[in-house]
Amino acid sequence: RLQAPPPKVRVVLGSTRIPGAVPYDKYIGLNGVSHDVYATARDAIETLDPVAMIFTSGSTGKPKGALLTNGPMMLAYAVQGRHWYPDGEPPQGIADLPINHLGFIGDNCMAVFPAGGGVSILERWTPEGVLELIETNRITWWWTQTTLLQLATQSPRWENTDLSSLKMIGFAGAPVNNRMFERLQETGIPLATGYGMTEVHGNSTYTDMGADSEVIRGTVGRADPLFDVAVVSDNGTPNPHGIVREIVIKG
Repeated sequence: RLQAPPPKVRVVLGSTRIPGAVPYDKYIGLNGVSHDVYATARDAIETLDPVAMIFTSGSTGKPKGALLTNGPMMLAYAVQGRHWYPDGEPPQGIADLPINHLGFIGDNCMAVFPAGGGVSILERWTPEGVLELIETNRITWWWTQTTLLQLATQSPRWENTDLSSLKMIGFAGAPVNNRMFERLQETGIPLATGYGMTEVHGNSTYTDMGADSEVIRGTVGRADPLFDVAVVSDNGTPNPHGIVREIVIKG
């Protein structure tokens, strides 16, 4: 089993002091970078500056590059952190999605950082590897894809894994089958889901913390007030409930 090397420098934000860690205001001065140089570079960043090009096939089947920008991405994951970490404690997350996937960049990593948390990155995905990392690193927040979560619940290690550190298990991307949902409920850990897409930088709808099983299984929650979500016809007019049409989202 591969072991990650220890970090060369551990940096801490805010007033918290951790033995051996470098306060952020001192860190930016390491390697000859002055505060003035740092401030100039920071202030030069514009709201719509490109951050990443992430390819996605969505529901169309043909991969296309989505150009993500600074301001919308920062907002999307600040919003997500507000929904998923209501207790104010810095979350300990796990990055178990593909590194070229918005789920890794955004849901696994960037949603955790604005809340002052840390991320344990899984080098190679296996059901057993995910469960081992959750137990060993005392992960508190697990957001993943439904398919991967299903494989984890089917692993023989599931029954013997200490999941007591988890405050929430979140998932999206596919429907949940009965056996998987039963196993999740047996843990007593709060469950959550939502809906988003690469092109809008992240999630735009969320279930409430502590939502009941009917809500978790049958909905993707409500739209956050900072996002407009509608179901429209081909000509862009809103449709009544119960009609299968196109979902449009505006950040």
